[in-house]
Amino acid sequence: RGVISYIHDEYDKAISDSTKAISLDDKYSRAYSVRGVSYYEINKYDLAIQDLDVAISLDQKNAELYRHRGNAYQMKANFEKALKDYAQALSLDPNSYATYVNIGNTYKKMGKYDSAILEFSHAIELNPQSDWAYNRRADTYLENQNFDKCIEDASIALSLDPKDVFMYRTRGMAY
Repeated sequence: RGVISYIHDEYDKAISDSTKAISLDDKYSRAYSVRGVSYYEINKYDLAIQDLDVAISLDQKNAELYRHRGNAYQMKANFEKALKDYAQALSLDPNSYATYVNIGNTYKKMGKYDSAILEFSHAIELNPQSDWAYNRRADTYLENQNFDKCIEDASIALSLDPKDVFMYRTRGMAY
């Protein structure tokens, strides 16, 4: 039930359901994972990291767990740990475009725009239909004042997701 609650953005219910599952089986990695990502969604990053630590100890070959924990570290501005987790995620799943987007986001937050652009570009190579990757790269081009590239990427992102009002704003700022 925790997974279903999470999918429906009912994070408090997902946390409650996962806690019940853990009380029945404290070796159930999925319950820790769902509870961890639910904590992440409600901005309780320390609790997310705690649960994801346990989930990883129970399922060390799951790339998504490292990526999720990396996201929590990123939100806490612990970029070194975030990048370490993303590297581990890629060692387990080298074709995860989402992990490359997360690495790009981390570099962007660090002000390393060229590195961020490289990571977003790699994500786009892996998934050319990812409006998310084009969106993030367009934002980075905007911050880096490369307005032509920003407009180009924003236009592609909008062709993939015409309802993205923030991308219209980004593109408008680049004109």
